[in-house]
Amino acid sequence: MGRTYPLFCFVLFFAFDRAVAQPGTLDPAFNTNGGANSSAYCAVVQADGMIVVGGAFSAFGGAPANRIARMFPNGAPDNAFNAAVGLLGANVICMALQADGKLLIGGNFTSVGGQPQAYLARLNADGTLDTGFTPTISLFVYSILVQPDGNIIIGGQFALVNGVIRHGIARLTPAGLLDTSFNPGSGFNNTVQDMVFDAN
Repeated sequence: MGRTYPLFCFVLFFAFDRAVAQPGTLDPAFNTNGGANSSAYCAVVQADGMIVVGGAFSAFGGAPANRIARMFPNGAPDNAFNAAVGLLGANVICMALQADGKLLIGGNFTSVGGQPQAYLARLNADGTLDTGFTPTISLFVYSILVQPDGNIIIGGQFALVNGVIRHGIARLTPAGLLDTSFNPGSGFNNTVQDMVFDAN
């Protein structure tokens, strides 16, 4: 009986503590000033705590933001970044951060920073287009994964990557070149919308 009494006290304390904390409640210190004016489809958190969101919106926090926006950890919009992106076309559907802090974005957009760059692009830390990363994708990109070695796996609705047949899935080098050693054969007969890494 002496052994069970301390455990019983702990359980009561834990239950009381959980009831008070109520995880999932709104954080009043996080204020996006109205947030996006349309749908947000994806988000990533940078190493410095800054939050980047992508979607179908044209404004964020009351200021212009074409399909992508960055906010400070407290939710305030980073208007300098948002104005620099200059993304045109349709939506940003997926994003992934690289180890160097650059941001990969995928979707059904057609231009970034005034430059033609359809469906897959890479942004510098200040929101400008990385003009050294110019893969050509034939149709929409819905998912991006960055491997530990820096190679990039993309999934989507495309059939060609850099002029080579790749149905729905492909792997790129960090420079944006097609990794021909990753060959899924005939690939998929429909859209790849999400991907995860296996433990191995």
